Amino acid sequence: MATRSGPIATLAKIGFALPFVGVGGWAFVAALRDVAVGHSSAWVGLPFGGAFLFAGGMIIRGALLDTQSPEARAAKKRRPLPKSDVLPPAAERDVYRHAAGLSRSARELYADVLDTAPVQRLETLPGRVLARTISLHSTASTAAEVVFMVVWNGITWPFFLVMVESRNILGSLFLLLFVSIGSYVTFAFVRRRIGRRRLPRVEISAEPTYLGDELSIHVDQSGPARVTRYRIGVSCKEVVRYSVGTSTRSEEHVVFERTLFDEPGRSVARGEHWTHDLVLTLPADAPASFASENNQLLWLVTVHAEIAGWPDYDEGFSFRALPRPAT
Repeated sequence: MATRSGPIATLAKIGFALPFVGVGGWAFVAALRDVAVGHSSAWVGLPFGGAFLFAGGMIIRGALLDTQSPEARAAKKRRPLPKSDVLPPAAERDVYRHAAGLSRSARELYADVLDTAPVQRLETLPGRVLARTISLHSTASTAAEVVFMVVWNGITWPFFLVMVESRNILGSLFLLLFVSIGSYVTFAFVRRRIGRRRLPRVEISAEPTYLGDELSIHVDQSGPARVTRYRIGVSCKEVVRYSVGTSTRSEEHVVFERTLFDEPGRSVARGEHWTHDLVLTLPADAPASFASENNQLLWLVTVHAEIAGWPDYDEGFSFRALPRPAT
């Protein structure tokens, strides 16, 4: 639940933003001064200073907005929900009232309406052991991370190198903070991408599946990998997006979670496969998969692996759980 920030947290955020404002203002003013005396190369400093001034200003603005209560923030941003969020079209409402063919699988029953129903659009492939192979669900935007890394590092590194070459110790130390941020984000991104090279193949007996039905899960971890801990489970989480000022935030709430396997791992040799076959009966009264512009209910097969000498991974593989029509 969104809460207001305390004074210490607010001061910490403002303190974090001050270096952005300081270096941005310094670079912007210095560039304007150099342009005024005819240094054409000084135009390069204007976007740098402007970008950091804008970033620092937005952080300070967000910190001040967070001091308000959620009710006050909602009142300022209140707007009517789009029709699709209030009342789905008739075709989507009728999905959950369709009573024909109760013995048919969920894929057969919902086949004609999956493209229009308020659920996730998933691409699945035929499985080798079970019916369908399900794919990775990523909560992070890879494209957004790449753009941030390119822009951030592209701005900070050239100015940092200029300061180092000119032996400006104060400027070099100041810019080192921003270079470190870009380097850390890049390292975390590369580490996560490398970790995903060890991801398993996950198959389930039906996709989509009915709530209340027994779901079989097959997880195939290939080598080489020295797994020190392995955990497999099924979870359902609610993801809500909302706006605060000009920024968009998201919150997650776990609705259902069940661990099916959690044991120390083993060494998996190159070309070897370490497989797990698990069964879970999905609760019939759990919420069904749902997706709209600002709200999602996601069902996931979660796999967490700690691998010696290799980045760990903790990922979810998406599937859809839909209600069985009533008689």
